[in-house]
Amino acid sequence: MIALRDDETIKKVVRRHWFILLGRTFGLLILLAAPFVLYGFTYGKEVTLGLTSFTISIEPSLLVFFGSLWALIIWLRFFHTWTDHYLDGWIVTDKRIIDIEQFGFFSRQVSSFRMERIQDITIDIHGIIPTLLDFGDIHVQTAGDSQEFVMKGAPNPRRLKELILKESDKYVDMNQKAKFGI
Repeated sequence: MIALRDDETIKKVVRRHWFILLGRTFGLLILLAAPFVLYGFTYGKEVTLGLTSFTISIEPSLLVFFGSLWALIIWLRFFHTWTDHYLDGWIVTDKRIIDIEQFGFFSRQVSSFRMERIQDITIDIHGIIPTLLDFGDIHVQTAGDSQEFVMKGAPNPRRLKELILKESDKYVDMNQKAKFGI
């Protein structure tokens, strides 16, 4: 759980675009079906290797065992993909941005940076599908030796950029007024 300060409010929670999860899931569905389709095309066919020929036949119990094992492996990979998709994200508050990166099931990195440290925000949208569905990468450069924060596959990146800049400007203006007693 991410702890917020008492005077901090969440403005937006951002996760990757749904199309990225769909693309990864579609690939897993193809991998799930591949051995069964291959089995359907090869079962009972005669194969000739050199001077010998033989018929491919697999015991049904072995097919059930290896098919179940394969489906379990693909299911675990799907669960890993979904967990990574759901637990990665950014939380934009009125004071800072919290970057959450999930690495596997039991490893997570949480970074945050204050709004006044933002120096540059860049948006990368490459390709027809990201342009049509409006998703892309957002790069936020902060002051100091900190790393560049990147949100890959963010939905509505232009609106998110505007929100971050608006909150950053509000925060900087508020601190300037407090500093000079205005």
